[in-house]
Amino acid sequence: MRIAFHTPLNRYRDAGISGDRRMARQLVAALRGLGHEVAPVEAERDFLRSSDPDLLARHRAAADRTRETLLARWEAGEPAPELWFTYHNYYRAPDLLGPEIAERLSIPYVVAEGSDAFKRARGEWAAQTAIVRHGLALADLHLYFTERDRLGLEYCRSAHSSLLELPPFIAFDQPPPARAPQSGATRLVTIAMMREGTKLKSYLTLARVLQRLPEKDWTLTVIGDGHRRGEIEQAFSAFPAGRIRWLGAIQRETALAELASHDLFVWPGIGEAYGLVYLEAQAIGLPVVAFSSGGVPATVSAGETALLAPEGDEAGLAGILAELIDDPARRESMGAAARRFALTQRTPARAAEILSRGLADASRNLACRAAARGGARAGETPWSRLEQELDNWTREGRRLRLWLRDDDAVAPSAALDRLARLGERFGVPFLLAVIPMLAEPSLAGALASQPWLLPCQHGVRHHNHAPGDAKKSEFGAERPEEAVAGEIAQARARLQDLLDGAALPVFVPPWNRIAPVHARRLAEIGFAGLSCFRNDRPVDDGRLVVGNTHLDIMDWRGGRVGRPVQNLLSELHDLLARRRRSPATDEEALGILLHHRDHDEVAWNALDTLLAGMSSHPAVALADPRAIFGLPPATPSAARYPENTIGRLSS
Repeated sequence: MRIAFHTPLNRYRDAGISGDRRMARQLVAALRGLGHEVAPVEAERDFLRSSDPDLLARHRAAADRTRETLLARWEAGEPAPELWFTYHNYYRAPDLLGPEIAERLSIPYVVAEGSDAFKRARGEWAAQTAIVRHGLALADLHLYFTERDRLGLEYCRSAHSSLLELPPFIAFDQPPPARAPQSGATRLVTIAMMREGTKLKSYLTLARVLQRLPEKDWTLTVIGDGHRRGEIEQAFSAFPAGRIRWLGAIQRETALAELASHDLFVWPGIGEAYGLVYLEAQAIGLPVVAFSSGGVPATVSAGETALLAPEGDEAGLAGILAELIDDPARRESMGAAARRFALTQRTPARAAEILSRGLADASRNLACRAAARGGARAGETPWSRLEQELDNWTREGRRLRLWLRDDDAVAPSAALDRLARLGERFGVPFLLAVIPMLAEPSLAGALASQPWLLPCQHGVRHHNHAPGDAKKSEFGAERPEEAVAGEIAQARARLQDLLDGAALPVFVPPWNRIAPVHARRLAEIGFAGLSCFRNDRPVDDGRLVVGNTHLDIMDWRGGRVGRPVQNLLSELHDLLARRRRSPATDEEALGILLHHRDHDEVAWNALDTLLAGMSSHPAVALADPRAIFGLPPATPSAARYPENTIGRLSS
């Protein structure tokens, strides 16, 4: 197959040195190894140093000229490409050629390491981001390197495009040298360019981390150069002479030999796209110490070939570095695992297998897209439809308050911790429905240290009392009113005692069902709010605020699995479109229903993607559940939360 290979960020044949350029060459080599005829596209670099509209206009004009020149050559008889492959398409380097040429030639369009930036979709970079999104929606195949990129692409891909993971891989002209064991101080090494931005931040972080380990026996070799070298050397100037060794920029083969004379590779990696240097170090046999930042986790096997600290946790990074300095046997074991990992799992041969499968998918997807044309507009995606609907909300002066409720909490767990981290990341607390009579005492301690989870009462025992084949319910109309009221009150007392009065006065019935006869008693028991699902309002006497959820992350009938994000986006679009056609109210709130104990990776990823996209739109405000139910921030549980939390959320 004839493949046109386009690199908007850097010209393919320039002499620059970077991981991006090396990956481009590795991809071309892998495609050629599969027997394809790959021709790098001769075009100007489309990197945009600023958001200046005139700069973008000049690049678009140049791209128009290049496109017409290429098309004229192919129409004149020069063999045309049979597939267009674009590597690294993002808002600062949009693909101004591929989408239109692929459409004109009716050939598959493939994007590798494409990415979307929600925060750039509005403001000074909006025009550039719109170009990228247009291209991403037209792609027949997306090859993603990291989970972060996959989450962004979920929004932008259309119905007939595939997502295929292509883990970062590394190629060597000859087998890399193996680490040579030596005695003495632990020899640390790092390799990175010395420039502004995240590279400078990582160097300065590394200096501070090493200052925490003055008594440990280590040395550091620094390989790299750049115009911020003076500032970086100054950051390390407090260390004794001879402890830091500066080699500057050296050839790759020399750098590989240097790596082999060291014990441990350390580089914080703040904001790294992925970092081929981590794979190089592992291929030599060096364990890695870094932050779990950006795409770094995609280049290592955490816990086996690398130890990763949470991004920004300098004390944690110093701690894991000290562990490996003090434990030569563990370094040796991890180093051996690292070499196996890089030289068996992250190879051009493995990448070629994925590329072969992906190109076949792209061709099939193009055929499906052509067959389906005439339905959805070309390039339309579930996210673009939702975004258009949210734009309608903005034009009409309406704003959506988006809030989240999670059900069935009973005990601490990794899933509960993950839920809390998600709330912290987006700066919004979640309403956590706790089953009172099943809740374990350990839950109280876990919630006291999780300031993004607001507990409330979830029924009594989550026990189904419905007769026969009736829909499941703990509080059906067939049950005696006084007995049910007594059970709910007793469970409320138990929950408040367990959580030291921190439970919000909100009641969530299991299966979202409660008969009106029982719902009417909630206010006198002490509840101020009731939360069910969609349009179910079992009580409307003005004593309880009803705040329902409307969108369920889970597919319960399809096997208790997470719903794909595109399905959620389509349903959300329809919900908002119907709501917009109704009269505006003061209750423009929409709740998302979660079940952390049942979430699979599809559910977690869909939730992450959904929150990232929705929170970036001006028509949406992430809302504190206390505001949804008319509860003041100064409730007993509010004291557990950072003082500035409430001010950042919709009220």
